[in-house]
Amino acid sequence: MTIVITHTDFRLYWPARLAALHHALQAQGHTLIVLEIAGRGGPYDFAAGHTPPPDLTWQCLFPALGMQDITPATAAARLQAQLDIYQPDALLCGAIAYPAGAAAVKWAAAHRRPVVVFDDLRFEQAPRNWLVNYVKQVFYRQVIAILCPAPAWIPTYQHWQFSKEAIFFGIDVVDNGYWQQPAPAAGHYFLAVGRLIKQKNFHLLLHAYAAYQRISPAAAIPLFIVGQGPEEQALRHLIAELNISCVTLLPFADAATLKTMYGQARALILPSQWDTWGLVVNEAMAAGLPVLVSDACGCASTLVSEGENGFTFPPHDANRLCSLLQHLATCDTATLQAMGQASTHIISKWGLQRFASGAISALAYAATQVPRKPSFFHQLLLRKWNGRYRPV
Repeated sequence: MTIVITHTDFRLYWPARLAALHHALQAQGHTLIVLEIAGRGGPYDFAAGHTPPPDLTWQCLFPALGMQDITPATAAARLQAQLDIYQPDALLCGAIAYPAGAAAVKWAAAHRRPVVVFDDLRFEQAPRNWLVNYVKQVFYRQVIAILCPAPAWIPTYQHWQFSKEAIFFGIDVVDNGYWQQPAPAAGHYFLAVGRLIKQKNFHLLLHAYAAYQRISPAAAIPLFIVGQGPEEQALRHLIAELNISCVTLLPFADAATLKTMYGQARALILPSQWDTWGLVVNEAMAAGLPVLVSDACGCASTLVSEGENGFTFPPHDANRLCSLLQHLATCDTATLQAMGQASTHIISKWGLQRFASGAISALAYAATQVPRKPSFFHQLLLRKWNGRYRPV
């Protein structure tokens, strides 16, 4: 069986996932083909290049362009032309709101091929008007199965009329082995990692840290924030305004540098106003760190065991976050190490194999189902929608 996986781009966390999926499919006698739309731009434009396995067909349709430079119709036409060439037996694609996902579903509907969608957006995170939801439902009628992160996503996809049997788990994993540390974390500083955008809510973290520093001015654990983005100057002004003396803003760090930083940290903090998941939490947990995570992050309900490997807090509650900073600052070494070990244990089930096995299970299920033939009216709607590119 030949399977095509397609998405806007496959950078940062994706090469390791796709290599794992490729090898797992290959062991079963199947062939994986990777088709990504854009070679530049997007939230992970900083990510270093990668070298795919030599026996994996990996094609970027517009290697010199960002998705913002490609019209949805152009992306759809190029992708569907490649699908015509490869004639896959099944497809695995990203969210139908984006051009790659929309084009893949339309091609699958026209050729009566099973398609599996991978996505980690919950219904309540992106409310849409009735018309948009209706169009999404039309597209979802052509999708056989869903690959999402965890059982917390079941209500979202039941809303879109998928049965439990058609919902599989496995996305939002990282290469745990890479992030593992040779020794327990040293505990020298609090660490936050992310793009400096409003959604990441670093201003709340600074207010919470300022309150914590006022409580323990002489013994405050330093805070390092790693990342770049349009909010950098506003955050620097806020640091000065709050008169915080132990906060350092650092530029984007590559994986090797970040791995070293995890090894010296006391805990990771992710204060996002909302996040579909929050993959830095996976990294930090694999590195053996306690975590403080906003309960508006998708990973919070699945990866954070309250009081065991970390704590959650509302993304608007600086007082709660201040209390948690104070708590972790005063924990003894044995307590911090026990929390770090709990993180390692929880995240051990979230390695690359989880993605590979979840994707293969979804594809195997899809192969047993008969794709629906869209009605004439639904065919018209499918033709009209080419997706939109809206990076966060």
